[in-house]
Amino acid sequence: MSNGLKVAPWLELLVLSTLALSLRLYSFCDHSLWLDESYSLLRSASPWPAFIADIAENDAHPPFYYALLKLWLMVLQGNDPVIAGRMLSAGFDVGTLIFVYLLLCQMASRMAARAGSFCYLSSCWMISLSQEIRHYSLVSLLAIASTWCLVQVLQQNHPRKYIAIYGLLTLVGMYTFYYLAFLFVIHFILFWLLCPKLRAYFLMVIFLMMLLYLPWALWVIPSKVHLLPSTIDSSQVGFGWQNALLLTQHCIWGETAQELHLYLGILLFLALLCPIFQKKWDIPGFLLYIALMVVGSVGLFILLPWKGHVFQTRYLAFLAPLAWIGIMLWACRKMWILALVSFLILLGNFYSLHLYYNQEKQAWQKVATYVSENIQHQDVLCFNPFYLLQPFWYYYENIAPSDREFIPGYSYASSERNLLDERYRHLIYLEPKDLLRTQKYNFWLLEVQNCSVAPPSPNLKQWCALQYKLQKEIRFSGLYGDIVLTQFLRRN
Repeated sequence: MSNGLKVAPWLELLVLSTLALSLRLYSFCDHSLWLDESYSLLRSASPWPAFIADIAENDAHPPFYYALLKLWLMVLQGNDPVIAGRMLSAGFDVGTLIFVYLLLCQMASRMAARAGSFCYLSSCWMISLSQEIRHYSLVSLLAIASTWCLVQVLQQNHPRKYIAIYGLLTLVGMYTFYYLAFLFVIHFILFWLLCPKLRAYFLMVIFLMMLLYLPWALWVIPSKVHLLPSTIDSSQVGFGWQNALLLTQHCIWGETAQELHLYLGILLFLALLCPIFQKKWDIPGFLLYIALMVVGSVGLFILLPWKGHVFQTRYLAFLAPLAWIGIMLWACRKMWILALVSFLILLGNFYSLHLYYNQEKQAWQKVATYVSENIQHQDVLCFNPFYLLQPFWYYYENIAPSDREFIPGYSYASSERNLLDERYRHLIYLEPKDLLRTQKYNFWLLEVQNCSVAPPSPNLKQWCALQYKLQKEIRFSGLYGDIVLTQFLRRN
């Protein structure tokens, strides 16, 4: 809209934001914490003196989100941290919706803005991520907010002011999520081509942001060097087709067999087609700009050879709002196309939401309840890998009977013991000699199957089958993998 937003659009935006927040808060307390959420709470609970150092040495992501979460939980001290943490993510996602609406209003029409906003606010994948105590909703907000700033620059709307704001968002983004660098690289290339008169000022702002980021980079890089040998797959160095295939698989079938992330694949595909079908642009090359941001970022992402088992489709979730804008800008050229595309997306969204609201992500509360009722005093409960203790213990410590203490055991998928915290090293069960003491008691093995972030060590289960008698295996199904609790009896 060339004459800016008036009262009616703002009221419209208020209604959309309220509806979006309602969908994100609906039943968001019914799901148990899953593994990564418990990790966020663990990080935010660290005392301030050790907070940054702990993240630099032991975490795969920068500290900004964890610091923000820590401050948020301090403000809401006394409230349930799960509810408070998920409310923060929901708020970030509503902020993303606002920018989707503003960009479509500015670039197309209010009708396209309404359609795009409804499609976004009902997206099952976006709702799912906004109900997690993780940084993904904040990352999406930073990505689309920085894009909005560049659009203002392209329209010569106080360009120097918005370049400065863009620089600040870039800095915050790099302190939040390393993978945002892919988007910022595409931003830089396109800005350099489209705004030659502002290159000097833009470079100055980016250089200043790099100086402010340099202390963290110099601190964190040495602490990550020892992780590279365990992450690099030499067979994939310089070869990205396996990553591309995995990304395609995740887009169609989801990160696990139970999820349907088909719509991200559709969004990326249609965003690529936008420049082909669009006849007239409000800003020259804007649709090409959106498509290149999405496709270029994906291309850089899949060609990296070092990701290994940490590759997750959710790392690209920040591109989905941009692709959504591209779809609506393409579809709004004719009303029937806009109506048809919106109807199909909304239909798929509501079907996915029906499935999503009826299934746990990871049923840790049910697992903790079952163990507390059935485990015997001094039985051994082994976590494979060791960090499964975090989501389990969050629920178990509040319901465990005092007469049923168990011996915790830990395993790690890698044999590199120097990757482990010092206090865990004497409890790592990797070799038979370390497991001799467990033969006096029954043995319980806790694993998660079909979850890329918690790969179990197969050797441990093989060892258990040799040393114990299998009694039963109990499976707790979830969207992010099935928690499998295997109970073994000692051999007499």
